[in-house]
Amino acid sequence: MQSRICRCLIAGVVLVSTTFGLAVAQPAAKKAAVRSGIKMTEAQVIAFSEGAARLDDLQRIAQEAITKLAQDARAAGLTPLPQYGLEIDLPQTMDGSTMVAWEARVPVVNEVPQGGNAGGVKVKALEPTKVAYTFHQGGFEGAELTLQLLIGYIMQNGQLPGQKIAFVAQTDPQTTKVEDLILELRVAVQAG
Repeated sequence: MQSRICRCLIAGVVLVSTTFGLAVAQPAAKKAAVRSGIKMTEAQVIAFSEGAARLDDLQRIAQEAITKLAQDARAAGLTPLPQYGLEIDLPQTMDGSTMVAWEARVPVVNEVPQGGNAGGVKVKALEPTKVAYTFHQGGFEGAELTLQLLIGYIMQNGQLPGQKIAFVAQTDPQTTKVEDLILELRVAVQAG
């Protein structure tokens, strides 16, 4: 059987994926440990908005939606936290014209208001979730390989991937160039 090799820069380290597994190799110019694994997320309260977009438009849509959501949350008296995120349905294909449902997320320090609405901004609580995670440098373009590696990691560890992908910004997407963004990719997992 021939091994297929893919490379992806995550957190400053080139990851090599083969048909036989995921390996860390060839440290990039900036030496950094790859932080990947399976963890429980923390419970949190988020302001959110929803929509659908083509994968090709996701970077632009995400930046616009998150910026507007953070502004609207502040205007509604909510106190946003900086780890903005976007959750999408796991697409069947990564073709740019594929439509995906998305949910922009801005964590807030506030409680969920009665009725789940604060001045026109939807708010909800997220329960802790078991996820596989890894990091990607850059925007949504190019994240396909990182996602493939993460799904391979999930399956290698005897887990099954869920139907949603969350991208959680580790750098502020409103002030960071797209190529310098650090995104944590999270996929919910369940026992295989």
